Amino acid sequence: MGTGRKALIAGVVAWDTAWKAVAIRRAVRNGQRAWVPVLALINSAGILPMIFLALTRPPLD
Repeated sequence: MGTGRKALIAGVVAWDTAWKAVAIRRAVRNGQRAWVPVLALINSAGILPMIFLALTRPPLD
């Protein structure tokens, strides 16, 4: 596997991990604990956590 491919994979893993951390934190704070294993186990390159965050966005004042 080439260096470029390894860097791409590492970047995707970092991207997904960051989004998962934010989404899991919000799920726990909102008492939506059923989402935690779903968000933790599904590898979606950050797509599922972004959808969750968009759907649970606090109302704008």
